[in-house]
Amino acid sequence: LTIYNIKGQLVDVLVNTEIDPTPSYKVDWNGTVNGKKLANGIYFYKLETNTKTFLNKMILMK
Repeated sequence: LTIYNIKGQLVDVLVNTEIDPTPSYKVDWNGTVNGKKLANGIYFYKLETNTKTFLNKMILMK
């Protein structure tokens, strides 16, 4: 599970390992990277599985 900024630059990697394929899995992200708060704006998250890739937009507002 990775986070990208509006320019498509990698911002953070939240999960970089295989996860047990249970019905659900929760990841919390507080809008910080290495303890530094990110600016308000549009970000994208990408989730890759063995068979699919999901890319969606989110808005970070503080």
